[in-house]
Amino acid sequence: MDISSSKRRILDEALKLFAVNGYEATSIEQITNVVGIRKDSLYSHFKSKKEILDLLVDEIKEQYQLYSERMLKDFEMTEDNFKEDIKWNEEYIFKYVKSQFEYLISDPFFSRVRNFLTIEQFRNPSLASLQNQCEYIDALNYYNKMIHFLVEKGIFIDKGIEIMAYEFFSPIHVQFYHIQWEPDCKKEALKIVEEHIKHFFTIYSR
Repeated sequence: MDISSSKRRILDEALKLFAVNGYEATSIEQITNVVGIRKDSLYSHFKSKKEILDLLVDEIKEQYQLYSERMLKDFEMTEDNFKEDIKWNEEYIFKYVKSQFEYLISDPFFSRVRNFLTIEQFRNPSLASLQNQCEYIDALNYYNKMIHFLVEKGIFIDKGIEIMAYEFFSPIHVQFYHIQWEPDCKKEALKIVEEHIKHFFTIYSR
């Protein structure tokens, strides 16, 4: 998203406030105070707080889409993904999932967006729908493609890719949010994920 540095700062600070207070409880005055500008300066970039929200929603959609596209490339049927030095075993898959956990939890933008959407999910139907799309539907689609890829590679037996994806994704989804809300449980949660992946391989490996 190509925007000016001034609008970028306003958006970034607004998201920080929305992630803590929610949209309705955040005032224009709070945003201008944090950014360090006057109201008339903010209104030269945005007509209203709603316009700030609308642009943030566009950016959230764009960033999640870019992230999804980047991750899904790992499970395309390409020569790179069939290289002999890539061992698509339980250890590799666990390291792969762990790296996504750590990125999505530590990245400031995605972390703030999750907090913001969680606050707004019972207040704003459109934001609730956005949360469901980004945090559940797109994530499930990602694991669906991963399972399909591993079946095509002959690593897993095809026992119904869609239900296999649900089985693989659900415990991981739970532990991801466990870490999100209780960071101190990260080690324990990742151990559960590791055991889950081993168990999954035990059931579905050829």
